Amino acid sequence: MQPIQLIKKYFSKNSANVTVLDIGARDGEIAKKLAEFGYEVTAIDKDDFSKDFKNTQVTFLQTSFEEYEPSQNFDIVIAKNVLPFMQKEMLDKVLTTGNFIIFNLWGKGHEWANFNNSFDQSEITQFKDSISKTFKIHYFADEKFATKSYKNEPVFWHQYTFCIEKVL
Repeated sequence: MQPIQLIKKYFSKNSANVTVLDIGARDGEIAKKLAEFGYEVTAIDKDDFSKDFKNTQVTFLQTSFEEYEPSQNFDIVIAKNVLPFMQKEMLDKVLTTGNFIIFNLWGKGHEWANFNNSFDQSEITQFKDSISKTFKIHYFADEKFATKSYKNEPVFWHQYTFCIEKVL
């Protein structure tokens, strides 16, 4: 399930005044669509995709998440294909109780995965157990499929997709 579908299904607030942070936004496919629906979207990426955000309602910042200094917390954080590269504890700087995060972690068979940034089923089970006191898991899926990367190259995806809400 894609982030926009997850937001529509699990996030009950009207889009007006709802803030979204899209980490690793690339060309803004998700961010721009959410802005069209009325969300207040900030998109960040370490690479310069500013040209893709001209004439949109999205605030784009060229920065890595590690260097990003937010002036606010966000109602929803999207971290599609970037969480395996960053320290998960860093999310505390943008999440408070009641906020949602949509992210994926890579399985061992994923094309981009290596030993340090991929997880097997037992590690995912441990991860889910470790977050159960502070997060409510609204959605979880173990997904395997072949498609094309953003560079239009064939890639095998094995990802665990989460939509969770911070409850403590």
